[in-house]
Amino acid sequence: MAERINGRLIGVEAKATDAVDLKDFKGLTMFRNTLGEQFVNGFVLHTGRRPLAFDDRLTALPISALWDR
Repeated sequence: MAERINGRLIGVEAKATDAVDLKDFKGLTMFRNTLGEQFVNGFVLHTGRRPLAFDDRLTALPISALWDR
Protein backbone atom coordinates (compact mmCIF):
# COMPACT_ATOMS: atom_id res chain seq x y z
CA MET A 1 0.00 0.00 0.00
CA ALA A 2 1.06 3.53 -0.69
CA GLU A 3 -0.50 6.41 1.21
CA ARG A 4 -1.07 9.74 -0.44
CA ILE A 5 -0.56 12.99 1.47
CA ASN A 6 -4.35 13.28 1.88
CA GLY A 7 -4.53 9.86 3.58
CA ARG A 8 -6.03 8.01 0.61
CA LEU A 9 -4.46 4.64 -0.23
CA ILE A 10 -3.31 2.88 -3.40
CA GLY A 11 -2.63 -0.87 -3.36
CA VAL A 12 -0.11 -2.64 -5.59
CA GLU A 13 0.63 -6.35 -6.01
CA ALA A 14 2.87 -8.12 -8.53
CA LYS A 15 2.11 -11.51 -10.06
CA ALA A 16 4.39 -13.68 -12.19
CA THR A 17 1.66 -14.48 -14.71
CA ASP A 18 0.29 -13.11 -17.95
CA ALA A 19 -3.23 -14.42 -17.21
CA VAL A 20 -4.76 -12.30 -14.43
CA ASP A 21 -8.25 -12.91 -13.10
CA LEU A 22 -10.36 -11.58 -10.25
CA LYS A 23 -8.93 -14.09 -7.73
CA ASP A 24 -5.56 -12.30 -8.11
CA PHE A 25 -7.22 -9.27 -6.50
CA LYS A 26 -8.29 -11.09 -3.33
CA GLY A 27 -6.17 -9.00 -0.95
CA LEU A 28 -6.84 -5.73 -2.75
CA THR A 29 -10.58 -6.45 -2.78
CA MET A 30 -10.48 -6.95 1.00
CA PHE A 31 -8.69 -3.62 1.49
CA ARG A 32 -11.10 -1.82 -0.87
CA ASN A 33 -14.13 -3.21 0.93
CA THR A 34 -12.70 -2.41 4.36
CA LEU A 35 -11.37 1.08 3.60
CA GLY A 36 -14.22 2.33 1.40
CA GLU A 37 -13.59 5.74 -0.17
CA GLN A 38 -10.13 5.98 1.42
CA PHE A 39 -9.03 3.30 -1.08
CA VAL A 40 -8.29 5.01 -4.43
CA ASN A 41 -7.34 2.03 -6.63
CA GLY A 42 -5.72 -1.38 -6.51
CA PHE A 43 -3.25 -2.47 -9.18
CA VAL A 44 -1.98 -5.94 -10.01
CA LEU A 45 1.20 -5.83 -12.07
CA HIS A 46 1.53 -8.81 -14.42
CA THR A 47 3.79 -10.12 -17.20
CA GLY A 48 1.14 -9.80 -19.91
CA ARG A 49 0.90 -7.06 -22.53
CA ARG A 50 -2.43 -5.32 -21.91
CA PRO A 51 -3.98 -3.30 -19.11
CA LEU A 52 -7.29 -4.75 -17.92
CA ALA A 53 -10.04 -3.19 -15.85
CA PHE A 54 -11.59 -5.63 -13.40
CA ASP A 55 -13.94 -4.65 -10.61
CA ASP A 56 -14.60 -1.26 -9.06
CA ARG A 57 -11.21 0.47 -8.58
CA LEU A 58 -9.23 -2.68 -9.48
CA THR A 59 -6.90 -2.66 -12.50
CA ALA A 60 -4.32 -5.07 -13.92
CA LEU A 61 -1.31 -3.41 -15.56
CA PRO A 62 1.60 -4.93 -17.46
CA ILE A 63 4.73 -4.62 -15.34
CA SER A 64 6.35 -3.02 -18.38
CA ALA A 65 4.06 -0.01 -17.78
CA LEU A 66 6.52 1.00 -15.07
CA TRP A 67 9.10 1.96 -17.69
CA ASP A 68 7.11 2.36 -20.96
CA ARG A 69 6.09 5.79 -22.08
